[in-house]
Amino acid sequence: MYRKYFLPYLMWFFAVFFFAYQFIMRLAPGLVINDLITQYQITATSFGIFSAIYYIGYAGAQLPTAYLLEKFKTKYIIGIFCIIASIGTYILSYTTSFSTALVGRLMIGIGSAAGFLGVSKVVATYFPEKLYARLIGFSFTIGIFGAVYGGKPVNSLIETFNYNKVFFLIAAIGTLIALTILLFGDNRKANYLDSKKDSNLIEELFIILKNKRIVLIAIANLLMVGSLEGFADVWGISFLTKAFDISKGDAATVISYIFIGMLFGGPALAFISEKYFSKTLVIFLCGLLTCILFLGLIIFPNLSFYLLCALMFINGILCCYQVLIFALGTEIVKNEYKSIAIAFLNCVNMLGGIFFHTLIGLTLDHFWQGDISNNVKLYSLYEYKIAIAIIPISSIIGGMLVIYSGLKKDSKKITQTI
Repeated sequence: MYRKYFLPYLMWFFAVFFFAYQFIMRLAPGLVINDLITQYQITATSFGIFSAIYYIGYAGAQLPTAYLLEKFKTKYIIGIFCIIASIGTYILSYTTSFSTALVGRLMIGIGSAAGFLGVSKVVATYFPEKLYARLIGFSFTIGIFGAVYGGKPVNSLIETFNYNKVFFLIAAIGTLIALTILLFGDNRKANYLDSKKDSNLIEELFIILKNKRIVLIAIANLLMVGSLEGFADVWGISFLTKAFDISKGDAATVISYIFIGMLFGGPALAFISEKYFSKTLVIFLCGLLTCILFLGLIIFPNLSFYLLCALMFINGILCCYQVLIFALGTEIVKNEYKSIAIAFLNCVNMLGGIFFHTLIGLTLDHFWQGDISNNVKLYSLYEYKIAIAIIPISSIIGGMLVIYSGLKKDSKKITQTI
């Protein structure tokens, strides 16, 4: 009775809890940008690299993590990757070396790669196929709450104590989660609905890359992700505090509305694309509206706190264009290539973090006007506005690429190129 009814939900809870918790590990450094810049005596470009290296670890670990989850017991892979992320957070809590901090941030990215992949594999292993979509939807919603509570509540702790102690606490809780999974998780080996015994990931990836339309969609996805991975993850709090003269805690609250909007955006955009417009047109409109929204943030100086929250809620809905991107990807390929296509799109999507964090940091340093305090560069609102302008420009370009990719609908299915 225990193994049949209770254990599957227990394993799902463990995986979902880690998926939600890794958002806190991912977002926490964005709350202490100035502290870290002062601690390590670095520039905005260096901090951009520090932020981006998370995505290098996350994207680079996607395919290896999927392989490990298929070959070994689920609880061991999720537990070990949770420990890796926790060790990375421990490193950030005590190190005074920037190079060591880079290692810690990279480890958080690698460990987080087992978050959503782990949830997906647990659902596929322990539950009937008819429940897969429903449980994945619930899992995503719960995971987003981790992003919401990675904002103001964590910032309040940082303001009460110091960030080193809070990072240590985050790492300690992560370690406890890992040990719980390892000790109480199920020992059965994965048996996935979509696994293929003799699949060759490298060969399949090259087959995917031969299709111009899916490559265009992947590039568009990267360009449009700036409002989430560039703004919400790191640079948004600093920009909002300077642009609208609000506290860091209020800025974190404003940013959290992006993730709240994402709770509703997926179903809403899917419904609109099914009932009224094509997926490509809805994605383009998301890019266009994101561009307009961010230009408004840059141009208008006196937006109220509540209006900012409303705009970020809308931004969160628009960020869910990714749901339609993945849906387009599955439509382009044959069934046997859907998994690798989604992995490819998700990998390129996470590389958007590298693109935006690095480019925003470089732009801040390029337009820096010479302000300095305690040997640390100070960046003005003018410099932030120029850097943040990268997001709306990239967003509209990405939307237009999706429209252009729609002109290639007559291209052959990928499996026909073999």
